[in-house]
Amino acid sequence: MTSTTGLVREVRGVLASAGIDQAAAEARWIVAHVLGIAPGELALRLALGEDAPEDAVEQARRLAAERATRRPLQHVLGEAPFRALTLAVGPGVFVPRPETELLAGAVIDWLHAERTAGRSARRVLEAGTGSAAIALAIATETPGVVVETVEVDPDARRCAQRNIAAAAPDLDRVGSRVRLRAGDAVAALAVTRPAALDVVVSNPPYVPEADIPAEPEARADPAIALYAGADGLDVIRALLPPAARALRPGGLVALEHTERQGARVRALAAAAGLVAARTHPDLTGRDRFTTALAPAAAPQDRHGRAGYNGTDTRGEA
Repeated sequence: MTSTTGLVREVRGVLASAGIDQAAAEARWIVAHVLGIAPGELALRLALGEDAPEDAVEQARRLAAERATRRPLQHVLGEAPFRALTLAVGPGVFVPRPETELLAGAVIDWLHAERTAGRSARRVLEAGTGSAAIALAIATETPGVVVETVEVDPDARRCAQRNIAAAAPDLDRVGSRVRLRAGDAVAALAVTRPAALDVVVSNPPYVPEADIPAEPEARADPAIALYAGADGLDVIRALLPPAARALRPGGLVALEHTERQGARVRALAAAAGLVAARTHPDLTGRDRFTTALAPAAAPQDRHGRAGYNGTDTRGEA
């Protein structure tokens, strides 16, 4: 028999020999997966010195060999964690990243804060959904929301639909809905009724065309989900004006980007008429996403004329 500790050590060695940086963490993830337990439960198995079933040992060895080819671990396992979710993923679909959990979390926190303040906040549009990670995180953690998500890529739509269907019990429990539709997100926003949305959120393509990732795993992501022109901002540049128009007064836009694009995204947000633009860091302290607000509706005087309401429309550049 092979002990669970020995199996983790064996898998870690295979991954480390293949040059995988996070070999220890990924070895624990693989072993937990084949044992059918959460990674957090593995520590108890290791502490108790339990043996691993032979079928689990063989499966772990097979998965480790596959991962050693530098195929993304999430593709090897067929799943990826995202906040409280476990999502199906596979070739041709962008793998959700841990840093994007912060983007989703910022939207969730904002929706809860708006409701606490007595304002309605339930209409969300996600531009480009991939595996539906952001849409499902928002919908399952914010009762009563409706998330419209638009995706142009058919492989991504199939993956998203599978995840939405799997999350149906959780969505029903909190009274939320996720509606997936095919199409271009910019075009969808352009025909959205003005002031119809509370939130527009996106993890869009934002990699400059010349910045080809060095890691083999990153190159497994579909190009349509990565690249956006010479400066990486073509999609964000196109997205912001119709997003600003579709947001209700005080509504939120939240966009992920590279650590070098924060100032440009804030400037683009201001040019689109949004205010209070702010760039937020990820867990490593690098700039990761920017939020901005649609300006509040100007109050009217007793003659029905709109007046300045004191909102700083310059944003924070």
